[in-house]
Amino acid sequence: NGWYDAHFDIDGEYDWGFMQVEITSVPDNVLLDLSGSEANEIRYYYNSDIVPSPPHPNWTSTNWYVWDTESSGDPPPNPDKDNNGILDVYEMPLAEKFCPTYVLNSATEYIRPEPVQYLGVNREDLVFDLYNVSGSWEGLYNIEDQSDFVPPISTYYAWIDGPGQFSFIHYDPSYVYTGTPPGETYGRYLIRFRWEYCGNCNSENCWSSCYESERNQNNFSNTIYSHMFVEDNSIVIQYWTFYPYNDFVNNHEGDWEHVNVWVSAQNPQYAQIEKAEYYFHRKYLVRSASELEVMNDTHIKVYVGGESSIAQGEQSGGNFPEAGLWQDAAAFCIDENVNAEGPEIHWSTFIDNDPTDEFGLFIIPDVNDIDYTENPELSWIKAEIPWGYLYPDSWGDWVNMFIGIFDESVGNLPTPSLVYRDGWDCVGSDNGAYELYDTCFQKPGIQ
Repeated sequence: NGWYDAHFDIDGEYDWGFMQVEITSVPDNVLLDLSGSEANEIRYYYNSDIVPSPPHPNWTSTNWYVWDTESSGDPPPNPDKDNNGILDVYEMPLAEKFCPTYVLNSATEYIRPEPVQYLGVNREDLVFDLYNVSGSWEGLYNIEDQSDFVPPISTYYAWIDGPGQFSFIHYDPSYVYTGTPPGETYGRYLIRFRWEYCGNCNSENCWSSCYESERNQNNFSNTIYSHMFVEDNSIVIQYWTFYPYNDFVNNHEGDWEHVNVWVSAQNPQYAQIEKAEYYFHRKYLVRSASELEVMNDTHIKVYVGGESSIAQGEQSGGNFPEAGLWQDAAAFCIDENVNAEGPEIHWSTFIDNDPTDEFGLFIIPDVNDIDYTENPELSWIKAEIPWGYLYPDSWGDWVNMFIGIFDESVGNLPTPSLVYRDGWDCVGSDNGAYELYDTCFQKPGIQ
């Protein structure tokens, strides 16, 4: 389309040579550096699906950039700031192009994919449990109650009074406090921080009642969290959904679920679905592109899990490729009925055209690539604490009666942040957390 001086980079060795060439087309996997009209001006253009490693130090996050070596100083920024091998300018278009549609299970007590802000994941929303040194529970306190301790807990942990980030807080090991809590004697105590969805609430009926207003009015935007990385020369886009609670054989506050969508290229213009991985309970299922139910050629459908064959419950949160009765979907060979009677959350409702807010479609990079000092509102991503009531009542408790395992083993513990979930940044059965779905044995009347 024009005459330019050309610089050819052969086999990674930089060798400047100048000739007159006519550029008629640029393949998608070619990086083209165009020399400007002045000797000290270089114009960079990229349209690449193959990112050299390390990336060219003068790439930019826009298609065109003019950099004057004498007046501009330092080179322009790396276009892959999160170092995941995917150009930053491609990430949001990719996430939007392949964003799933979700079909909820229940027609009455469905739970929408909510933003974490619905739960309340700020410093002022923290609560903490107080234990004596023997491990006995002494009480539950709101974070502002810390000033009633003598001395205040902030004497030892100044971050409690803020402002600033709190991504470093943890649940285990406990924080140590020496002093006098309200109504207690002077001594040494242990403190554990967490969030709670619905106060000191211990059952799915209580959680459902808390959620009733949001269920009916949908005051918070439908929200989905995306995370992507390169795996076996493909781009893996994880889509994580957050539900305030789980109502299945096991009951717990806070529930993270995900699917993996594998696509062929990082350039959204050319990327196509290769396959998808659906995760439910501790199992996963792979569907090739030809087997998927998709909308507009690029948006897979996800059917949200429902009732078990042994217990009442409205939503497991598990992600399935089709509705129906899924044999042995859960632990202990428990079947699951995915009835698809709830609302359909269309992929377009996640697209709010504001990539800077924390609602709609929100991209989360690697947990250590976030500047929490500059973005203290994102501290919830790295804070390693539970998101709910610790030991709620559950239908799964019956397991204890027969085989004597603890509550946490039947999945009653509240979830931590998604970056601490076993499926984060993983595919298939990585980390041994998931196994490929299969039935335990054929049951009469079930195909």
